[in-house]
Amino acid sequence: MAGDGRMRRRGPIAPCLLVAAAIGLAPAFDAAAAAATPGSPPDAAGLLDLPIADLMDIKVTSVAKKAPRLGYAAAAIYVITQEDIRRSGMNSIPDLLRMVPGLDVAQVNSHLWSVASRGFAGVTSSKLLVLVDGRSVYSLIAGVLWDEQAMPLQNIERIEIIRGPGATIWGANAMNGVINIISKNPGETQGLTARAVGGTAGAGSVSVRQGGRLGDKIAYSVFVYALDYPTLARQPRDDSAVQTRAGGQADWAASPRDTVSVQGQAFQERSRDVLFLPSLVAAPIGVPAVQHDSGGDAQLGWSHRFSATADLTLKAYFDTVTATVFTTTGTVHTYDIDMVDRFSLGAHDQVIWGAGYRQIDYTSIVNPQIQLTPPAGGQTVFNTFAQNEFALTNDLHLIAGVKFEHNSYTGWEIEPSAQLLWNPSERHTLWAAVSRAVRTPSVNEEGGSFEVSATPASGSVPPILVAIFGNPGGQLSERLTSWEAGYRGTLSSRIHLDVAAFYNQYDHLVSVAGEAPVFELVPSPPHLLLPQFYGNLLKGDTYGGEVSGNWQVTAAWLLSASYSLLLGGLTSNDPNLIAALQPNNLDLSPRHQFQVRSRLDLPWRTQLDAAVYEVGALPGAGVPAYTRLDLRFGWRPTARLAFSLAGQNLLQDRHLEFSPAPYAIAREVPRTINLAASVAF
Repeated sequence: MAGDGRMRRRGPIAPCLLVAAAIGLAPAFDAAAAAATPGSPPDAAGLLDLPIADLMDIKVTSVAKKAPRLGYAAAAIYVITQEDIRRSGMNSIPDLLRMVPGLDVAQVNSHLWSVASRGFAGVTSSKLLVLVDGRSVYSLIAGVLWDEQAMPLQNIERIEIIRGPGATIWGANAMNGVINIISKNPGETQGLTARAVGGTAGAGSVSVRQGGRLGDKIAYSVFVYALDYPTLARQPRDDSAVQTRAGGQADWAASPRDTVSVQGQAFQERSRDVLFLPSLVAAPIGVPAVQHDSGGDAQLGWSHRFSATADLTLKAYFDTVTATVFTTTGTVHTYDIDMVDRFSLGAHDQVIWGAGYRQIDYTSIVNPQIQLTPPAGGQTVFNTFAQNEFALTNDLHLIAGVKFEHNSYTGWEIEPSAQLLWNPSERHTLWAAVSRAVRTPSVNEEGGSFEVSATPASGSVPPILVAIFGNPGGQLSERLTSWEAGYRGTLSSRIHLDVAAFYNQYDHLVSVAGEAPVFELVPSPPHLLLPQFYGNLLKGDTYGGEVSGNWQVTAAWLLSASYSLLLGGLTSNDPNLIAALQPNNLDLSPRHQFQVRSRLDLPWRTQLDAAVYEVGALPGAGVPAYTRLDLRFGWRPTARLAFSLAGQNLLQDRHLEFSPAPYAIAREVPRTINLAASVAF
C-alpha cells in the first residue's frame, strides 16, 4: 500500500475548496387586506397577493423550463414570493428556505448553512441543485456555498423550490431537489430603492438599487450591497464575515418577438474563523484564519417568440471565484452555454428540448491539509434533453422525457422521467412521477486528500495520522430511482392544501472505507498513517412526505402550517465490510419537522407576523431537537416608506443547529433582533 499512487501525496487545492471539500465528507401568500395601496412601488405586493382560489393559476418555470400554471405542475413545488420575503423578517436566502416543507435548513457559522431536500444534509448538500435565474451555481466541490450567492432580497421576484428529482430538465446533481432563485426583471425595478438593516450579533446590511430606461426599448437596473453577517461566536473576531457586492442587468426589446438580456455582478468577502488543524507533534491549537473571496459572473441571453406556444432561448455565462486562505490562493472559472426550444406538435403535444455545454477549470497552490492531484485541471459536461407533454384527454396529461449527459469522470449518464397529471377540475390536481437521477463525482472525490485528524506520540505508540484519499478513475456516479405522488387544490375559498409522498432508492452512494495502516516518514515526524479511500459502497432508501396548508381565517389573518416526515436507512454494498465512514449519513437530517406561520394585518398600516418551527434531533451531529420562534412587526406609514422590527430565535439565548465545519468548533445560533427601513422613489 505504501507504493500506491493514490497516496503519493497529496497535490494542491484551490483554497476556495479548502473547507468546502472537507464539509462534503463529514406558499405562502398575503391576506387581501394587505394588498398594496394604489401607486405603491413593486416591492409592496407579492405574486401570491390574491385569493386562495386563484393559487392554482400561479406561473412556475422551474419544473419544465417554461411557465405552466402551478395547477399543471407534476411535481412537489413551493413558491416563495417577494411578499413572503418581506414579511418573513429574514435577511438571507437560506433562512428564507426554512419556510419550505421538506427542506431542512441549519446554520453552521456566521456565513455557512446546510440546506438539503429530503435528507443527506451538509454544508454543500451535494444532492441539491441551486440555480440563479436558471444558471446553475453548483460548484466544483459538489454543492453550493450560500454566502457566495448572497444578494439583496428585494431584488428577488420569487424562489421556486422543487422537492424531488429534476434531472431530466436540469441534469446531473438535481437529485433530491432544485432551487431556482429568480430575479426581478429591470422593467419591474424602476426608480430608486434603498434598504438598511441593523441589529444585534453584529448583523447589518445596506442596499441601494436604481432602475431606469434608455429610450423605449431598454430597461436597466443596477445595485450595490454591503452585508455584515451576524456572528455566531461570543467574540466577533472568532466568527464573522463581511461582503460587498455590485451588479446590474438590462433587457432590450429588440423586436416584438426578440428580447436580449444582459446581467452581471462582482463581489468581495472577508471571513474569519478559528481552526484547529491536525498536528503530529501537539494537540490542536486554535489558529485564527482569515479567508478572502472575490469573484463575479456575467450572463447574456436571447429569446425569440415564434407564437404563443413556441419559443427559442439561448443563454451563455461566465463565472469566476478566487479565494485565499492562510498563504494559499486558487481560482475556479466556469463557462456555460445553454439552448432551449419549445414548440407544439398538433393540438395534443407540447415538446421542449435543448442542449448545453459547461467547462469548469481550476488552478491552485499547495495547502498542507487539503490537496488535489493534479493541482490544476477541470471538468467538461455536455448534454441534450427532450420532453413531451401529451394530452391523453382534456384532464389527463402524460409527460415523458430523457436527458443524455456526458461528464469527464463517468462518461455518459441517462436520466429519464415520466409524470402523470390529472386535473379533475380547475381547483384540484393529482400527479404521480417516476424518475432516475444521478450525482456525478466531485473533484475532491476523484483526486483529493484530506487530513481528518492527528494524534501525537504517546509512550511507545507513534504519532497517528488519519487521512482520506480520492479514487482517481474509479469513482462512480451516485444513482437514484424515485417514485412520487401528490395532490394540491383549493378545498374552499379559504383553504388550500398540498400533499406529496415519495419513495427513493439510492445506489453507489459515496462512502469512505479504511485500508491497512502504513508507516510514513513524510511529513515529519515519522508516523502511522490510517488511510481511508473514497468509494461507492453504500445503498439505501428513504421515504416520507410533506403536507402543507393555508387557511384564510379572515380577510386580515392568514394561517399556514406544514409537516415533513423523512425515514429510511443505508447499508453497505459489501457484506464483508466491517465499517465505513458515511458522509451521506441520514442522521444529519431531522426525521420530523413542523411549522406554523401567522400573518395578521392590523389597523394604521401595521402588520404582526409570527412563525414557530419545530425541528427534530440530528443524531449524527449531536444536535438535539429545538423550537424556534420568530416575530415581526411591520409599519408602512406611506406607500413608499416601510419599517419593521423582527426577532429570530426568541425562545432561548442560543441553540445548536448543525455539526461544526472541518477543523472548527460548533457554533450556536443566537437570539437576534433586527430593525429594517426601506424607501422607494
